[in-house]
Amino acid sequence: MARSSCPFPSSSGVGSLDRRGGRVLFLSHCLLNQNTRYPGGAVAAGAVPDAVRGPMDEGVGIVQMPCPEQRVWGGVRKRYLLWALDHPRATGLGIVLMPLIRRYLRVRYRLLARQVAKEVEDYVRSGFEPQALVGVAGSPSCGVASTLDLTKAACAVGVRPPGPVTAGWMRDEVVGAATGPGRGLFVEELVRELWRRDLDVALWEHELSQLRLDPHGGSA
Repeated sequence: MARSSCPFPSSSGVGSLDRRGGRVLFLSHCLLNQNTRYPGGAVAAGAVPDAVRGPMDEGVGIVQMPCPEQRVWGGVRKRYLLWALDHPRATGLGIVLMPLIRRYLRVRYRLLARQVAKEVEDYVRSGFEPQALVGVAGSPSCGVASTLDLTKAACAVGVRPPGPVTAGWMRDEVVGAATGPGRGLFVEELVRELWRRDLDVALWEHELSQLRLDPHGGSA
């Protein structure tokens, strides 16, 4: 990945005028804003401290990527997910239609991935260093090394016990039971868009209080 030796070419004179460090980290949206998490999935009131403390201490800029699920699943509250939780018997139809649902998600996610890839490319062309793209463990959209199987999750929702949805049930019976190795749909599309632009950027995954490299090679 070719880049200039410093932010902004020396002919502009901008690079020597301030204290910018020239390094940036692209973070999944919910690592900076847990309010967009699924019901029962938020682990912090706002930003996740473990995800931002390191970059801030090291002088690395943070770029917040869009939340694909907020954009496609019905806004911040993810209305389509809430509807499924309120109508578990209807998930059978969703399972049958899952190939079409996944195809629709890919089309929508591809548009977002292009926007992010163009922004990464802009930083590179401007002489900055995107250090990594950071996903979220177990996310059906933003997982890097682990993701949620949407079909298994829908099956779990379809047999949920009567009564209100609890955080423990979502964590153990839906997310925990349906999570396995793999990349989320948005990350897959983003990797393709980066490859098309010949951009080599590391992929990291945030899991609770740690960051881990993508075991599939550590980069896009």
